[in-house]
Amino acid sequence: MKFEDLAQELRQEPEYVAAEEELRPQLELANDVLRLRLAKGWSQTELARRVNTKQANISRLENGLANPTVGFLRKVGRALGVDLVVRLKSEKIHAEQSGIVYATPGIRTRAAAMSVQELAS
Repeated sequence: MKFEDLAQELRQEPEYVAAEEELRPQLELANDVLRLRLAKGWSQTELARRVNTKQANISRLENGLANPTVGFLRKVGRALGVDLVVRLKSEKIHAEQSGIVYATPGIRTRAAAMSVQELAS
């Protein structure tokens, strides 16, 4: 069975969908770190050296198994040449509505002129 077929089958199960949604932040972070590291052609060991940590910590981060501190993520971001952006948002607000788009270097970001009251409503 192909991965996409399995994924489509699993997404029919409410328990899987709920678990996937619960883990989304960790999985997105893991995917971002992995993508950025591979784009630089670095091994986990090389990224770990640049962050001054162990390779196992990078592995856990890329596998969505870590619960890293903001400080650790800042070090990883600096090593990868990107900024760390942490934000909280209401489920009612989507990226298109808030006008905020965060991306990797080389891709522009934009922010709409919205007040805090507009975002909170």
